[in-house]
Amino acid sequence: MKNLLLVLLLLPLCLAASTSHRFKVDYASPVSRNDGAVVWLTTHQCHAEARNVTDGTVLWGRDLCGVGGRNAVVSVREGVIYSFDGTFLRAEKENDGSKLWEANVLARWSEANAPNGFDVTSPRLWSVNERSVLAAVVSRGRKESVVFYDLEGRLILLGSASATAALAARKLLNEAKRKPARLAKIIDVVSSGDRVGVVTGYSDGDEIALSSFAYSEIRFHEDRDDNEATTYEVVHTVPLKTAEVSSALKLSSLRSWADKSKVYIVGFRDYAATTFLSNFDMDTGLGNGKEIRMGDLFSRMLWFDAITVDQYTEAGRLVRLAGQDGRLPKEYRTESLVIVREDDKEGIACTKVSSGDEDHLDEQTEALAYCPLLHVAVAANSENDGTTVLSAYKTSADHLTWVWKAMKGDTEIVPASSGRTTRGLPDYAHLVECTDDSMTVVVTAQGGIAVSVRVEKKDDLLLATRLWTTEKDGVKDASRSDEL
Repeated sequence: MKNLLLVLLLLPLCLAASTSHRFKVDYASPVSRNDGAVVWLTTHQCHAEARNVTDGTVLWGRDLCGVGGRNAVVSVREGVIYSFDGTFLRAEKENDGSKLWEANVLARWSEANAPNGFDVTSPRLWSVNERSVLAAVVSRGRKESVVFYDLEGRLILLGSASATAALAARKLLNEAKRKPARLAKIIDVVSSGDRVGVVTGYSDGDEIALSSFAYSEIRFHEDRDDNEATTYEVVHTVPLKTAEVSSALKLSSLRSWADKSKVYIVGFRDYAATTFLSNFDMDTGLGNGKEIRMGDLFSRMLWFDAITVDQYTEAGRLVRLAGQDGRLPKEYRTESLVIVREDDKEGIACTKVSSGDEDHLDEQTEALAYCPLLHVAVAANSENDGTTVLSAYKTSADHLTWVWKAMKGDTEIVPASSGRTTRGLPDYAHLVECTDDSMTVVVTAQGGIAVSVRVEKKDDLLLATRLWTTEKDGVKDASRSDEL
């Protein structure tokens, strides 16, 4: 598996994309990793390809679009690719793309719930960590529900004496005594250890108020006979409360996770000029909030436009916050690495990883990938002539600060001849592999170029080796789809 790179091409998934602001926020994470494989989401096609991570050879490809061209969402777990296109939930082998099983979510959900007329306006799929459970969102009109499946494609029922499978957002919000609004939304399914929960909220459009959120704890019963269906129950539901009750967050920007019996929710507000962080106790729903303004990360930032939640470290959760800066004649991307953690005094804390030197606080990185085992962050930046170059930073033992680190080898990954105009502007840096001695990164650029680079420790230096690229001598690899 370590030589397999899985690439998924599809439209970004937004709960409610704004038309009044230039957001390009992905609802799902751009990258899901599993034993050296990577699934990345981009802005074209619905095509999945498996590539050899060393030389980029295409091993297999698969169309994952659903009926009517709906985009698939994907989760990778233990060598299996799970995809949901709004109608069918599928499981396919990671090594050769062969299908293991397929479940018609809408049909089976209707069978278990009697009424018809269900639909999926924005496909969402989660693989619940440390549990053998998949969660998918379906809707009827403006009411969303979540349904659960096991990893064999079997529907999980709500209660042993019931034929019901779906858990409605409106029902959970009513239990939390939240004031009803036009849209009852399933925001996320989160897990921490053995604890699994559903985050819900009411919305009137493309924004959602913090005062509308609720958390519902779920318990699965898996110790049943072979001829009995796995079931689940709702243990408790609590409203999520902070002092920032009036704050409205951009619905399409919301990202959440759970750590140590806390639910964390991050999103943009104030026309994407502020990122708001909050955490809540899973038992009481009481929480804390903290805001990050654009100037806290980069003085020339115009607005935030992407949130990526990465690994958990002993220092806290790694989160990348990206936005657009104000350089002319074109906008450039800027991305910062921050660590979000629980704080004894303020309840929640956020630290930007930087050198701490006043002269370098505004140093720009357009795309970042961080390997916590190697304690190295790789940054991709574009030059005025279209060249894309890599630089490296070595972090401290607590991950909170870094210093520039010398790196030799293939640091120029996109030449000026290929990257001129906008084609060399870095879009994302995807961490594919991370060990104590090396890391592999795939950098995608706005013009459709993707480059894979391995960074290794060599004595006191770092060595960058370009493994493969989707463009050869200025001509894109013919085996690729139109654009990454």
